[in-house]
Amino acid sequence: MLHEHPIKILRYTAKNLWLLIFPLLRSAHFFPFSAKEIAAWLHGAWFDLLICVLILTYGAIRWYFCGFMYNTEVIRRQSGILLKRETEIPCSSITSVTEEHAFFLRPFGAVRVSIHTGAEDIAGADMQLVLYKADLTAIRQVIPLLRPASDVKMHRPHTSRLLLFSFLFSSSLSGAVYAAAIFFQGGRITRDLLEELQAEEILMTLTDQAAAYFKGIPRLAITIGILILSAWLISFIGNLLRYSRFRFYADRKAFSVHRGLISPYRYRLRRGAVNYIDIRQNLMMKLLHLMSVHISCPGYGNQKNELPVLMPLLQKSHADRFLQPLLKQQPNVIGKNKPKQPFNLFRFWLFIWQPLFLLGIVLVLIALARYFFYPIYVRFSFLGWMLVFPCVWFLLIRIVSAMRTRMWLEDGKLYLHYSSGFVFHTIVAPATNIASIQVTRTKTGRKCGLCNVFFYLQGKTMHRHKLTGVSESVWQQILAELEQMKGL
Repeated sequence: MLHEHPIKILRYTAKNLWLLIFPLLRSAHFFPFSAKEIAAWLHGAWFDLLICVLILTYGAIRWYFCGFMYNTEVIRRQSGILLKRETEIPCSSITSVTEEHAFFLRPFGAVRVSIHTGAEDIAGADMQLVLYKADLTAIRQVIPLLRPASDVKMHRPHTSRLLLFSFLFSSSLSGAVYAAAIFFQGGRITRDLLEELQAEEILMTLTDQAAAYFKGIPRLAITIGILILSAWLISFIGNLLRYSRFRFYADRKAFSVHRGLISPYRYRLRRGAVNYIDIRQNLMMKLLHLMSVHISCPGYGNQKNELPVLMPLLQKSHADRFLQPLLKQQPNVIGKNKPKQPFNLFRFWLFIWQPLFLLGIVLVLIALARYFFYPIYVRFSFLGWMLVFPCVWFLLIRIVSAMRTRMWLEDGKLYLHYSSGFVFHTIVAPATNIASIQVTRTKTGRKCGLCNVFFYLQGKTMHRHKLTGVSESVWQQILAELEQMKGL
């Protein structure tokens, strides 16, 4: 039985190590230290230090009684001091393995390894180990999924495309959420750091400089613009660090994804474990004929603020050739020669009523503010017009979606083209991975021969894929093909 890396002791004692803060705080007033002050500190803090030593000793004992073993058939982990607990995973059941070379583990020669089997009743990893790099190298030679292959095909996106991907998939909202998470989790430390860096003074200085350059624009508008740009920049830098040095490898038995600059990640995904492929585009990418390939696979992209990206940016013309190894046959992502939905005025209205409603509310509020609160409107009118732009952008997306939304079955695979929010999705999934289908009809839609179809595909988290305004004839054809496939 092998042991994990000793740094795992800190993991076992992390909940109680906060007690160390008390003897440390007591030592603060002795600075600068001398032998006399240290002796006085030990005299007053000996009990706290004893408790901390006992906590670390308990963690060390727990680490010593935990271990793991592996061979070509199974990997087994044992934990517990008095009450033993054993977890055993057959190697044939492993769907993905994640290696996290975190920046705080690398100086100690440690790496965190997460093993997933796709079991529906397990929220996180089925097994998580903190290993020596030497042990990980040995495991790679034994576990079939991790064993190196000779027939490896490598895809590496150009640096400019990674920059463009980070630019397109960064948002001020995600950056603000990330900054808020750091602020609230860091608590007083973060607030003290912001005060030390004089963040408020820096913001005011930037506002003054920008106001002098952009004359006529209210200072409040400039301040809000700086905050929005700063939040977007946080998201951009985070995506750039997360997806830099991106590599995709494919062989006959598995796929590998390498990414990350400060904390590199390595993923090994078994062929056949991918539930479905999700090709995403925003409106700008659609105009540039670019797409980002994402997948649904147990253990991949499950962490917070992480996208399950298989290829950051890909030319639309290269999509079918790139996805062929994933699907074991030539796909039809672009949907050539597939009949489109016939034009229907009510169907078009189903797509555009939401952005039109939002746009109408914003314009009405602007008009009311201008009529009843003109002095305030003059100072804050920019806020209303800032809301007009996303509404118009959303309207353009829905218009394009009305012309592009469709679905079909081909070679045992389900293809879905639709939009959700500001993103266009192209789903490619084996028809056998359809978990359930829900169809809804309104009275007017029934008269027009239209319905809404909701597809639920297999995965650890059940995502809903909604297609709006599907023709009844198209849906009945799909349903008949699915029934025929079940019969086979």
